[in-house]
Amino acid sequence: MLFAAIAVLIGFAAPLGVFEGVLRFFPVHEPLGTQPVTPESPYMHFESNRDVIFSEGWHFAIVNRIHINNFGFVNDQDYDPAASTLLLAVVGDSYVEASMVPYQDTLQGRLAKVVGSRGRVYSFGASGAPLSQYLAYARFARGRFKPSALAVVVVGNDFDESLLEYKRDPGFHYLKRRADGSYGLHLIPWQPSFAHRVLRHSMLAQYLLSNVSIYTIFHRWRSQRETQFVGNTGARADSARVEKSRLAADYFLTVLPEEAGLPPNKIALVVDGMRPQLYDKRSLEEVSGSYFAYMREYLMSRARERGYQVVDLQPRFIERYATEGVRFEWAFNAHWNSHGHAVAAKAVEDTGMLERVFGPSLAAQ
Repeated sequence: MLFAAIAVLIGFAAPLGVFEGVLRFFPVHEPLGTQPVTPESPYMHFESNRDVIFSEGWHFAIVNRIHINNFGFVNDQDYDPAASTLLLAVVGDSYVEASMVPYQDTLQGRLAKVVGSRGRVYSFGASGAPLSQYLAYARFARGRFKPSALAVVVVGNDFDESLLEYKRDPGFHYLKRRADGSYGLHLIPWQPSFAHRVLRHSMLAQYLLSNVSIYTIFHRWRSQRETQFVGNTGARADSARVEKSRLAADYFLTVLPEEAGLPPNKIALVVDGMRPQLYDKRSLEEVSGSYFAYMREYLMSRARERGYQVVDLQPRFIERYATEGVRFEWAFNAHWNSHGHAVAAKAVEDTGMLERVFGPSLAAQ
């Protein structure tokens, strides 16, 4: 029985070892190295000063080399808290982390090129972050870098996922109801488990988890049985979800100026469009009553009332697609591709906020 058991183990281990060795010759997705998130270090970031391969798909359909800087964010430039030049901080989730897009093609990379020697553009983003986490990043940026302006990218799943009752992934801040009925930010700490530390060194594990995305496939299969998706979130706009999401949006708009240390007129909210429905007029009309359709309009309306700079990407996406016929995301990945980031960057530039903050560009003088 002992020899039989050993033979079975070898039978399993041998092909796994072969796969492990072979995959080291391919651009398998490398983990960013999420660092522990604790009350003493409460902001999700990654292992600093590293070059990492990002890849997606079992056949490596997207391959990108990214740099994690000295502060643990995906950005080609190091951040200098002692610098006195004017700063635009860009905050968001995976759209700002933007691991699948070369840095120079990202929103922040393009804006940094526009700003040039007039100042700096730093980005603070992590996949999975909602509005509540954006408040925490704005607080971090204010405390360490004192930005002169702020741009926040808002996408479909940012609203309800800000509430602890809808999402509680470790490492992020969420809105939690207090005993008196009010809400405040609540951090769920994160520490890497032993299994996590071991698996991050296995090419086979990373290939299955990241490139094949076995967990994501299962999650999407369950989700798609339940609802249609609009803007990367469920289309169903039930009253409880909408009510709580409005609460999250109002809290965000109320607290953001204080957390960022900036007046609303120096904060731009860059709101994504309803993709993929916006590519077809009829499809867009059919989802006009969806959750994201409602929350987009609610956030933008309330933000304008409070004096924020609102950047609605939907009409810009529709106009560009009508003239160029190029989509703003990949067929297998809902995040903005380089074209989507280009439209977003031009939309921010067209607000005039950069000139108000940094002064006129050399080309305009």
